[in-house]
Amino acid sequence: MQKSDGMVTFNLLDKGKMTKVTLSDRGEESFGASFAHHKNLLLVGSPSAIEERGAWLYNLDELDKEPEKLAAPNIYLGNTVALNERFAVVGDRNHQRGDRYGDEDVPNKPTSTLIRVNETGSTRTQQFRGKVSLSDNILVIMRPTHGGFVDGAIVEVYGLTSSAGASLLSMRGNVANAFVQNGFLVTVLPTHRLGYEIHIQELVWN
Repeated sequence: MQKSDGMVTFNLLDKGKMTKVTLSDRGEESFGASFAHHKNLLLVGSPSAIEERGAWLYNLDELDKEPEKLAAPNIYLGNTVALNERFAVVGDRNHQRGDRYGDEDVPNKPTSTLIRVNETGSTRTQQFRGKVSLSDNILVIMRPTHGGFVDGAIVEVYGLTSSAGASLLSMRGNVANAFVQNGFLVTVLPTHRLGYEIHIQELVWN
């Protein structure tokens, strides 16, 4: 991604082909803080939007049309996003709130994760927070650490429904990092020798 003079260029790789897409930053300082690409869809996070913070969902085949805003009133969203054919997910990966958004007067605004069902366009917010990753109908939330320490860090695995519901399937603590990709959960675990182990587990949820 490259920014210049109010424009943001995304370099998207799909099936070995690179495509450049240039969009206006909409006057939003953090437009492009996160983004995800799937086929003809591009989801761009904007956690410092002038109005509601969240993300913009673009149809790359119809860039002349206004994108859809994915946001919820008075909720921090947009610095982590995930996208596939079935769902678009917009979340907040940080544990510190308040002045990072210039909202010193409202330091306790809630954080959530917004889930959109692409087929119907319906959305729902769920009360969890952390870095998001997505594979089919599996959503993984890597909850934020405190002060950068692994102790207390938790990964949560959810199964998503066609109504944007989320059922907790499993959770694990003391995880340095985790994400889901192509149906596999990858977790990075610290060892007693100050090293790390990588675990890979196939996930299926009907």
